[in-house]
Amino acid sequence: MKLTKRKLTKYTDREPSAYQLIWEQIDELPIEGKRYPLERGRLIKVANERGWYKVKSIMQMREDDTKYEIHCWWQSTKLMMPHTKGEFRTIRPEHVKHVTGDIS
Repeated sequence: MKLTKRKLTKYTDREPSAYQLIWEQIDELPIEGKRYPLERGRLIKVANERGWYKVKSIMQMREDDTKYEIHCWWQSTKLMMPHTKGEFRTIRPEHVKHVTGDIS
């Protein structure tokens, strides 16, 4: 039973945002010198920073194919615990120190 008469519809025909006009999402990004490619769900470590990063999406600039952004969820510990801190962060591929084989 619905509590309100509001219709829950998703707008599929909306025009792209300014960010979507500049950046496009890609599935995989191989990094030179790393064993595993970057892909959605991969756990990574970032140089000079603590904690674990989980890749949420990889964006490539439409005009310049050499520029990338990695959108990640950062956690202070590998497993979720009551004292774990977390936030959404954006990093560049040159800051990736280690790519793990774990995909979640």
